[in-house]
Amino acid sequence: MEQQLDRKGQIHDLLRLNSNVPFQTDPMPNIKSSTKRMELSRRNQDRNKAVRTRLRNAIRGVRAATDLEDGEAQFKVVSALLDRAAQRHLFHRKKVDRLKSHLARHLNRLRQG
Repeated sequence: MEQQLDRKGQIHDLLRLNSNVPFQTDPMPNIKSSTKRMELSRRNQDRNKAVRTRLRNAIRGVRAATDLEDGEAQFKVVSALLDRAAQRHLFHRKKVDRLKSHLARHLNRLRQG
């Protein structure tokens, strides 16, 4: 705690450490519609982050698969998640196609060897 007081932003560090309320560095807008947009963008950001994390973990599962049946089952799930992410503009559709192609190549290597 004493180390926190020596640094430049000592008040902010104390607030961040001792408060249960999330620390907010952005200034609050004065206009009501701007406040609503800020809250909405935060909610969207949280949701998008959760979806991206779920996708990354699912992709890791396909890449880590050593069994062909398990890999194909996971690939179906990942493919659906990626298509939905492209539809909602979380990822560009060409990036989604590229990811699916790489995962399909991985499954083909499992089939061969």
